[in-house]
Amino acid sequence: MDATTSVGRAADWLPAGPPPQGALPLVCFPHAGAGASVFQVWEGRLPPGTVLCPVQPPGRENRFREPPLRDARTVVNAAAEVLLPHLTGPFAVFGHSMGALLAYAFTRELRRRGAPLPVALFVSGRVAPEVRAPGPPVHELPAPDFLRFLHSLGGIPEHILTRPAFTEMMVPLLRADIAVNLTHPYEEEPPLPVPLTAFAGSLDSNVPVRWVRPWAGHTSAGFRLRVVPGGHFFPYENPASVLEPIGAALEEVR
Repeated sequence: MDATTSVGRAADWLPAGPPPQGALPLVCFPHAGAGASVFQVWEGRLPPGTVLCPVQPPGRENRFREPPLRDARTVVNAAAEVLLPHLTGPFAVFGHSMGALLAYAFTRELRRRGAPLPVALFVSGRVAPEVRAPGPPVHELPAPDFLRFLHSLGGIPEHILTRPAFTEMMVPLLRADIAVNLTHPYEEEPPLPVPLTAFAGSLDSNVPVRWVRPWAGHTSAGFRLRVVPGGHFFPYENPASVLEPIGAALEEVR
């Protein structure tokens, strides 16, 4: 497969550039509607020797002209094609909300390929893969109800939600991303032989802690649950609450 024409270029997926040799990359998948730039608030906050490696899925920021996500498996297959040549040493993987699903699916895809696995996997703000939240599919809600759901998550001011430009450009992307997040079929596989840490926001009513705990069954190498202050977007509102445990976990596996 020609990675430059079939799945995109490395510069598309890694807008910050490939990780430097000798550093431990923290490969980060963003939440629904977001791109790689959402992790800018983490710049300079990682422990020495660890480098931020944000991933840019199609359909956003510098890739806004590309079709948005339709299913997680296609995205992680493409991401694996492009990223693997740049992951030549130890690395870790993080994802928030939809990004947690992508981070988990990406790690599974690496195992299917017989590729090196991350030294640690961090999932944040998402229910365990086998958990299905009750209620109607959020991505199919009528526009007013969908906007109210987005507002309930926090992170997007109400005056932004009601702008025509937002509803025309961002709502289709958000619907597509949330559909990927909610409808991805769970396929049972053996637990990953990778230490797994799951983060949950103490005030995140859409992702209650009881639905995060079952992530424990997806690792055979040690599980930690971290409940941190804040709502759904706690990794960006309070970066230290996530980055300090990540730093400590990476110190353990170096």
